[in-house]
Amino acid sequence: MLKKSWLSLDMVALFASVSIVGLSTGLTIPLVTLLLNQKGLASDWLGIAAAMPAIGMLLASLISHRLAKKVSNKILLLCASGMSAISILALGFTDSLTWLLAWRFVMGFGCGLLVVLGETWVNVISTPRWRGRVVAAYATMYTICQVAGPSILAWFGSNAVWPIWIAFALNALGFALLLPSKCDMNLDTDSHHSLSPWKVIAYVPAIILAIFTFAFFDTAMLALLPLYGLQYGLSEQIAVLAVSVLFIGDAVFQMPLGWLADKLGAARVHVGSAAVFVVSLLCLPWVMGSGLLWVMLVIMGASAGGLYTLGLIRVGGHFQGQDLIAANAAIGIVWGIGSLAGPLLSNALMGAVGSNGLLYGLVALTLGFLWCSRLPQSKAIALQEV
Repeated sequence: MLKKSWLSLDMVALFASVSIVGLSTGLTIPLVTLLLNQKGLASDWLGIAAAMPAIGMLLASLISHRLAKKVSNKILLLCASGMSAISILALGFTDSLTWLLAWRFVMGFGCGLLVVLGETWVNVISTPRWRGRVVAAYATMYTICQVAGPSILAWFGSNAVWPIWIAFALNALGFALLLPSKCDMNLDTDSHHSLSPWKVIAYVPAIILAIFTFAFFDTAMLALLPLYGLQYGLSEQIAVLAVSVLFIGDAVFQMPLGWLADKLGAARVHVGSAAVFVVSLLCLPWVMGSGLLWVMLVIMGASAGGLYTLGLIRVGGHFQGQDLIAANAAIGIVWGIGSLAGPLLSNALMGAVGSNGLLYGLVALTLGFLWCSRLPQSKAIALQEV
């Protein structure tokens, strides 16, 4: 399953790093929105504050593969973890909007580094036979912590200081768990065909499009699914609950998908997951207001999460060494772009064609992935022969 006898410690550190990202984003994004809303700021500032972490993650993804060639992985992981912890603590002591936006950017940058290095690390330390299940466990941990963030906020409320201190304490714990770890990824810094993230996108467009689609889905559904539910006559409580059920489906079914990937092949399961996702999107308008809504949301969340998890698994099978960091940097780049584009384009589509515009964009992107998956892949995946 794992490549080194000492890896149990590294696995703890790895899962701590992804937990930091999930909890930090899941808790602070709605928290900052609520705090700024309480101050009576215009909705434009709420949107800018929500975008700052994505911008920071995008920048981190753009430069992470270069940083990894010059700075040790452990130093980068510790710095990124520290940036996330300090930026969260600063929220409790910052009254200036300018400083708040700056700290949101810092958190996004730190989380971006953790994502790129974490996704590289999880592929490096898992053997091909077990890669699907290990990567799925990694993705599941991220989703669970992301869902836990709003739950902590709902329990204590946005006016309490406890959510900030809890998030800071858990970030500090993640930092502490990284200290004794070797963080050894055994990457060859002298790889003769070292790729850039842009070349990775050209090599594996289908995988990259799948990651982009999930990022688009992730932020669009978080932002707009409650509104979609309200437009179909659901109560506010049920419309908000729909978001939680959607991401519970994502969290619960990634391990089974990882198991299937190990048994049947990641590419085959990836295409199947995308096909199920398209069907669930097309069926959603027909089950709104019925008991089948909850079943459909679980199926949709599971299949959408498969686009991301199976993409990571396939990346780990196609790339190695510094090229693996470049590949995960490419994933970070398209994730940042997808996260920014999702709410904006989906909202525009809803305004142009009605409520189901939220679904049409996702259907088009997923069909694009299925089309790309039919293209010849031999040159794209035989990187060792380049």
